[in-house]
Amino acid sequence: MSIIAKADLAAALKMTASDYMTTVIARAQSILEDGFWKRKMESASVTETRSGDGTSVMFLRQTPVTAITSITIDDAAVSDVTDTDYVRYNGNNGMLMLMQNTFTDDFQNVTIVYTAGYSADDMPDAIKQAVLELALILWHDTGEGHGRTGLKSENNPEGGTQSYLRRMNPDTLAAAKRFKRISL
Repeated sequence: MSIIAKADLAAALKMTASDYMTTVIARAQSILEDGFWKRKMESASVTETRSGDGTSVMFLRQTPVTAITSITIDDAAVSDVTDTDYVRYNGNNGMLMLMQNTFTDDFQNVTIVYTAGYSADDMPDAIKQAVLELALILWHDTGEGHGRTGLKSENNPEGGTQSYLRRMNPDTLAAAKRFKRISL
């Protein structure tokens, strides 16, 4: 699944949708998720193996967290992870808290399986807009877009100049920064 549909890119380009647009969108999404946000945005199952530190709190790497599936510490499963007497979590910041246990201090001894990310219906507009703008830049950098991305402007044979988008809109970039993963 993609954060935006090829119909969205086609509408922004005022063109008929093509299969190649799906490739461009996937590349834009991958660049933003892997290089900018440092996390996936679409809802998916995540498995993390981490080192415990002797505390009862751990911050998960992917957010928003929508469900905890299982927690294993030192090869022992934590009791009912859906029971708030045992486990609580904050979906927005990924804070996971054990109510009656700790993440024992050891190397790679904690495995957490959970669901994180946004559903298609809940995907923030700022994320969609960032993917669309980067897809537009990448489109114009392909043969389909005639390689115009790197140019600020180009002289027209009939006179005048044509300007092209060289980078993402600063407002879009500022809004998209809110979703970057914070490393501690």
